[in-house]
Amino acid sequence: MTAPLTKPFPLIEATNLYQQGYGSSSIGKQFGFNSAYVWKQLRKAGIKTRNHSEATKSTYVKGIRKYKYKGDRYMDSYGYVKIRNSENPRSHRGVISEHLLVWERVHNKPLPKGMVIHHINGIKTDNRPRNLLALTTKEHHSALVLMETKKRLREAEAEIELLTKALANNQLVFTIGEN
Repeated sequence: MTAPLTKPFPLIEATNLYQQGYGSSSIGKQFGFNSAYVWKQLRKAGIKTRNHSEATKSTYVKGIRKYKYKGDRYMDSYGYVKIRNSENPRSHRGVISEHLLVWERVHNKPLPKGMVIHHINGIKTDNRPRNLLALTTKEHHSALVLMETKKRLREAEAEIELLTKALANNQLVFTIGEN
């Protein structure tokens, strides 16, 4: 029987999110690690972490996570970029999603009813026109399932690579025991 395997820490993704203003707690929730472990991994990798005062500045203000954007742009608690724009008829309480604005400006028409905007690369803050795709809710759900499947496949491939290296270096020990 072998020892249980731990999943590899997604350092690159976690670093990108941390540098975008996410905290170690929200990063941990996304990848299935606790916040202390995320913080330790970032420190171990040489990433400059925020102190308590700096972290407090980027915490929730009236339920909205402030972001490093200038002016009236910020990130909501779901990770989407929002813009304060009370003039837009589609704004809700004077706020509208940036990806919706970008898509509508590029296509010069409002988003059709029953459609949602999908971020092709899965990064909610990447609102470049080529990264935005209008899909039906059903299509969007299928796209999200496919993205999750690809993510799990990448994690499995990383685990296989680690196991292969460990096996090549005689670092794996297999024991035969009763079930």
